[in-house]
Amino acid sequence: MKIKSLLVNDQTQALGIDSVRPVFHVLWEEMKENDPDCPDQGPSQDALPSFHITVTDSLGVCVWDASGLPADSPYIYYEGEPLRPKNGYKVDITLENGNGVPAGEMVSASFETGFMGMPWQARWVEPEQEDAVEEKELSFFEMVTYVDDGSGPSRLRPCQEVLKRFWCNENIRSARVYASAHGVYDLYINGQRVSKRRLAPECSSYEENLYYQTYDIGEYLVPGENTVSAILADGWWIGRLGMAGDSCNYGRRLGFLMQMELREQDGSVTMVLSDENMVSRPSYIRYSDLFIGEKWDMTFDPGQQWTPCTVADIPMNNLCGQPLPPVQVMDTFSDPRIFYTPSGDLVMDFGQVIAGVVRLTLTARAGDTVILEHSEILDEHGNFKCNILGRNKDQKDIYICRDGEQVFEPRFTYHGFRYVRVSGIDQSQILKAEALVIGTPLRSIGEFSCSDKRLDQLQHNIRWSQISNMCSIPTDCPQREKLGWTGDINVFAPTGCFNYDLKNFLESWLKNMRIAQEDNGEIPVTVPNFVHQDRTQRIMSGSNSSSVWGDACVMVPWYLYMAYGDRHVLEENFHMMEKWMDYIQAACAILPENYDSLSPEEKARNPYLWNKTYHFGDWLIPSLRARPDGVALGTRLTAGVVGSAYYAFVIRHFIRICHILGAEEKATAYETLLPKVCDAVAKTYVDEDGTVNHCSLQGLYVMILACGIVEGDLKQKVADKLVSLIRENDYCLDTGFSSVSYLLDVLYENGYKDVAYKVLFQTKGPSWLYMVENKATTMWENWMAVTPKGIPTDSSYNHYAFGCVGDFIYRRIGGISMAEPGYRKILFAPDLDCGLDNARCSLETPHGLAQCSWEKKAAEESSWQIRIRVPKGTRGIFRCFGEEKILENGTYHFQASRSKTRESWHRLKEKFMGTGQGSGVTVMGQSTLTSG
Repeated sequence: MKIKSLLVNDQTQALGIDSVRPVFHVLWEEMKENDPDCPDQGPSQDALPSFHITVTDSLGVCVWDASGLPADSPYIYYEGEPLRPKNGYKVDITLENGNGVPAGEMVSASFETGFMGMPWQARWVEPEQEDAVEEKELSFFEMVTYVDDGSGPSRLRPCQEVLKRFWCNENIRSARVYASAHGVYDLYINGQRVSKRRLAPECSSYEENLYYQTYDIGEYLVPGENTVSAILADGWWIGRLGMAGDSCNYGRRLGFLMQMELREQDGSVTMVLSDENMVSRPSYIRYSDLFIGEKWDMTFDPGQQWTPCTVADIPMNNLCGQPLPPVQVMDTFSDPRIFYTPSGDLVMDFGQVIAGVVRLTLTARAGDTVILEHSEILDEHGNFKCNILGRNKDQKDIYICRDGEQVFEPRFTYHGFRYVRVSGIDQSQILKAEALVIGTPLRSIGEFSCSDKRLDQLQHNIRWSQISNMCSIPTDCPQREKLGWTGDINVFAPTGCFNYDLKNFLESWLKNMRIAQEDNGEIPVTVPNFVHQDRTQRIMSGSNSSSVWGDACVMVPWYLYMAYGDRHVLEENFHMMEKWMDYIQAACAILPENYDSLSPEEKARNPYLWNKTYHFGDWLIPSLRARPDGVALGTRLTAGVVGSAYYAFVIRHFIRICHILGAEEKATAYETLLPKVCDAVAKTYVDEDGTVNHCSLQGLYVMILACGIVEGDLKQKVADKLVSLIRENDYCLDTGFSSVSYLLDVLYENGYKDVAYKVLFQTKGPSWLYMVENKATTMWENWMAVTPKGIPTDSSYNHYAFGCVGDFIYRRIGGISMAEPGYRKILFAPDLDCGLDNARCSLETPHGLAQCSWEKKAAEESSWQIRIRVPKGTRGIFRCFGEEKILENGTYHFQASRSKTRESWHRLKEKFMGTGQGSGVTVMGQSTLTSG
């Protein structure tokens, strides 16, 4: 085994760490099979090596020295002496064998602590500015019928520039800036931007968890006079947010906080602070809004009329060092197709729906005005079409030019788009156009490909919707709302955790969820829970919580635990889960309005049914969307079933969590409750013939089965009914947000895997491949966003929720799934009968690279070659055609075949590729397994 690198709090440049127990994350080296140090050269049952770790401070003093730490988990939590604020530390880690002898090279990392609760010397300052305009509150009717009149920009204010001059000598040993803002900001030293980060301080629950950033500015300083400055924009603090485009969720004024510490060679520290001596002026950026867009005026001359900032008496107990990597440019699309549409518009097509901005290099005359309008689609005639409607959803960037060649790159906004309409210049003036992909950088860990290019495109679409919606928080879409909808990430998390390492990203978001939880235990449907979005949701539904959505407080920590094997995420969020489960019990105990008319049996079932408060239900059911009242009708028909059935689903997982954490008394209480809930749901909503809630909506049957509500013959009847509905719908799905992630597994596990694959490979809408057939490059919110006649609708074309099918694909077709938390034991069970010729799946587990690839032999209809790689420190289970083999770590090559004369006969041949001397390949064993 070889250690590749070491991350601190999952960051490569860990400055400003505020955690008292930072976590050191070991990444393993991916080795080739002919590497003499490769663990995959033979079945090895040798004891795993252990870690030896030392942590020393900036003076070389050792603050933690630990050996014998088990290497079965790559996450090592600091257990040394208390860390000191604003101090540098070095971490050295080596592998040791059982005798304490080093078994590999030392790998090092460094980190630097932040304030860690120390008081700030700086003060919040506010530039001279007019208070922001708070948008008019909209009624529910106004929200759904609003036609934007384009007046949003007129209500916006200029961005502000703040500046302070300071003196610096030549003897500086280190230089740090700690900064945050009410709004978003870019930091400059001597006019140079000091970081690639964007949209700092990013999105969080500001009332208790406002991030500050730490910068190493040493390379930007010069002896003598220097300047520190920042440009401030509205961001999430003031800007328009959510469905209704409301503003001023946290305040009406921009603010800035900055503490610079210049440490000299003798150890003395000079501080430069934001205070009454900081000055401000309006910026050439005339406004910037996350939704409306950004406007630059390069003819604007602010002059030298700097105005003193005002010191604001604002508490600082909500400040916290940023716990996740900074939002930044992650990818670039260059050389778009530039063309004129049939209607005469100049349009750029970047070929991929993304979240980001355009960097435009152009030549123009002073005063020329360039307008960039962003959209994810063209209409059926090939003309530009704004696909996102509503108040303050402009997605329009404006640039007033100076003379000559110049570059326009918006700084404080981002959009969802593929197409950009350009007006104000002609094509010849565009020298270069690039689409910059903006988001939180995440480590890619999972890959899938196969012989069906449509499925490969679906995987591409899933990943790009995930990339587009991981911008500081997990969002629903990058254009219309940019909100942290809890239901979306609940259904998508298993898929997301396979594609990218989401451990730190979602753990940081869960802290915001803990803050957003109400005193009564209620979890809001969006996190952070912005003030006006909370009001909007309560106007729409009378509540700001729902089953499936709020249940993310249990399920997301569970998915993280299963994916990465670190129980700390369960411990950290357990109290939140307890409060939520108490909230559900209280909601179940509510007496319905018709309680007096209920039978004694119905009254006895009432405390176990979560059907008295608002739920989204099986949100956005395809067959109902065409109706004017379709969304509301879907909620009415499904809310009670989904709320009550999913309650049982969450109880099952909460019981498991209680056992893991040793909360046995609570586990016992919920083990007693679970059968009562299942019985109440079954008797209330499931008829003896398997009909659910007297209706024919597929999602209800899926939820009853997925949540384990019924057993035996009744379970089979429900499954049979579901399949009948699917067949009647020509193998098209009719499931909403809540049920879709369970659909294919429910079919697969109830004897209908052929139906599951027919649904997966269906190209008629609604289906996953209908999107692919209609040239999608990301996942859509609406299954039929493009009608069968090829007419695009006003929908979001970048919603990851329906990408939840990836989890099924990786497990069933790719053949990799966890048999124990953190992939300590891995199940390799590729379905060779899925209809494909080959598939390749790989996952960088916490213990190393797992791989499963298989290919049908061209000359034989029922013969396959399979290759499996089991990482060190894990065990594998290979399951094929009903047979099972236990695998130690290593790389295996199998040949599997099926008898053509008797379908129930299966034969499995195993060959292990070992390290035999001479030939280089040794057959370690061969067996024929038969079942009949």
